[in-house]
Amino acid sequence: MPNLKLLLRSLFRKSRVEQDLDAELHFYLETQIQQKMDAGIDEPEARRAARIELGSLESVKDAVRDVRMGAGMERIWQDIRYAVRGLLNKPGYTVVAVLVLALGIGANSAVFSLVNAFLLKPLEVANSSQVVGLYSRDTKHPGRYRAFSYPNYVEIRDHNPVFSSLMAQQLSLVGVQKGNRTRRIFADIVSSNYFSTLGVPLLEGRSFRAEEEKPGAELTVIESYPFWKRTGGDPRILGRKLRINGHLFTVIGIAPKGFTGTTALMSPETFLPLGAFNLVTNDFESKPLSARDNNALILIGRLKPGITQEEANASLSVVASRMAKEFPAANKDQQLFVHSLSRFNISTDPTNNSGMYMPAILLMSLAGVVLLIACLNLANMMMASGAARRKEIAIRLAIGGSRRRIAQQLVTEGFVLAMVGGAAGLFAASWSAKLLMAAMARVLPFGFVYSSTPDVRVLAGTLAFCVASTVVFALFPAWKLSKPNTWLDLKATPGRDVNGCNRRVFLARQCAGNRTTLAIAHDAGRSRSIRPQRLARRQYPAWVFDAKRSARRSGCKSG
Repeated sequence: MPNLKLLLRSLFRKSRVEQDLDAELHFYLETQIQQKMDAGIDEPEARRAARIELGSLESVKDAVRDVRMGAGMERIWQDIRYAVRGLLNKPGYTVVAVLVLALGIGANSAVFSLVNAFLLKPLEVANSSQVVGLYSRDTKHPGRYRAFSYPNYVEIRDHNPVFSSLMAQQLSLVGVQKGNRTRRIFADIVSSNYFSTLGVPLLEGRSFRAEEEKPGAELTVIESYPFWKRTGGDPRILGRKLRINGHLFTVIGIAPKGFTGTTALMSPETFLPLGAFNLVTNDFESKPLSARDNNALILIGRLKPGITQEEANASLSVVASRMAKEFPAANKDQQLFVHSLSRFNISTDPTNNSGMYMPAILLMSLAGVVLLIACLNLANMMMASGAARRKEIAIRLAIGGSRRRIAQQLVTEGFVLAMVGGAAGLFAASWSAKLLMAAMARVLPFGFVYSSTPDVRVLAGTLAFCVASTVVFALFPAWKLSKPNTWLDLKATPGRDVNGCNRRVFLARQCAGNRTTLAIAHDAGRSRSIRPQRLARRQYPAWVFDAKRSARRSGCKSG
């Protein structure tokens, strides 16, 4: 508690603290003077000796401030204010630096936001760790998997000890008619407990009823949020009709915003009950959904609390044995097991997300190269801009400022630039991603659910990019510019840089280096054209090829 009081006093009563410090130092100085005068030294000499022993009052004050409670926060705040004032005095340099950083950090933030959406962001499902896929594998051919029939789904749903809820689904490409136009979209044909299994309440309306799983029941549909918004977002949509594959379906609900089902980013446009399965998928098949050998459904369940996947697999082996005895024709040599869901597909075989790791690493590496190039360019800009501040830095060093303190202030200036550039880059990345997703939504047959609003992970990643870029482009220039060279820098030599070199000579060397680079590139380009000319001379000696790639007939005759 005393430390907290000291911290608050140092931060919010700074003027009073400075007055106390000034009074204490003057009291100490007067005490030393009085002691020397008591020892027989006259007052002027005693005052001079006491000041020499104490040193610079400002240096002593700085030393006291450095060890005072809250001194670190105070220094950081001072550096930030000084950096902001300095950057505002150089608007051209600041704008260019912010644009360069916005490009580099914005590219990394955009890529990281996609990686976050694909791999890191949890699905919009309650307690997603409990939601698993149920798979059926052939024991004689371990690499062969199959889907489930509706009767087998009902048997497992009603007689299993591991799932608190088990639902069925199957994706299908359907045609939605509006006027004279038909658009192909993906519909998810689901069981009545689909949304309750995932723990997702609807935005509007109701979920499917159990009787709607039966063929011949009322045809109903639940629209996804992107589909509803794209078709007008009518708040009175419930009860209206939607023509799908030539059949009229009644809209009974709207899925919540951000819901993508069991996959990341990609959402079906509509949800249909299992009772409509034969109408939208079995146009060319004779087997109805109720046939036990019609394996057409993907099963997803929610494990009971406290049950692990290993325990579930042990219990499901008993269920598989019982089903093989009761229905041997359809369930012979089948093994049931659960596996974590993939974020990218709905399949009959268990898959993981490892296939996306390498593309994500590659994209992040490419974006990192962009940021590195931006930082190197900005480091050169800081070195060039720092040449104009060499006198300021030299004066600060001459009056007692430490190199570490000056370097810290220069790094803080770089961090302020990085934060402003990061904010601009994050805004640009979010804005461009929003435009891209809006354009893709018009042509894709499924909803692409991507929130351009950055979440905590994206903000933390952008902050990490800002810190990393500050280390790359600001640390070395700050240490280089703060290198003591006081005598040379205090001289009135307006044509020299921080190393004491003539700036014109430095620029001439840079130009010479650039010319050398261009010459090498030019010679490399010429060498690619000279070689074909030499080959042409050997094959056609009667022709003369000049440097301008034109050819003329030679007066001599070929041998």
